[in-house]
Amino acid sequence: MYMLYEKCKKGNGFSYKYKNNISLFGCNVGYIPKLLKDYIPDQQEEPYKWHINIEKAMNLLTQKDDVILIDLKPNNSKPNLSIYEIVDIWGYSSSDWTPIMYYLRGLIIETDDASNLNRNEFIRTKDEVEDPIFTVI
Repeated sequence: MYMLYEKCKKGNGFSYKYKNNISLFGCNVGYIPKLLKDYIPDQQEEPYKWHINIEKAMNLLTQKDDVILIDLKPNNSKPNLSIYEIVDIWGYSSSDWTPIMYYLRGLIIETDDASNLNRNEFIRTKDEVEDPIFTVI
């Protein structure tokens, strides 16, 4: 599950406040095409290598304080919270297939005691964040 959050500086960390669920993929509703549209040259052919720095791209969309978070286990049968901030996305688009690599910051990593955490609004200090994490989908 992908979500849009407002991120604000708080002391030696950041606060995160939920805004809404989003889709990353899909040419009509996905955030990746929306963020890429200012970077892809007109009449670009495939294959095409691309990169999105989320902070810079959100600034271009005038969503300056917004970040994209991913809940890696939204429907887990056991109580478990795994929330990561997407920092950068790299892709290689070719025909009907696009492998993607994420650079993530681990904000809440596989905590079984999610009862003390509010996923709609939380604060993470620098000591609580695991950075960098890379994954390919």
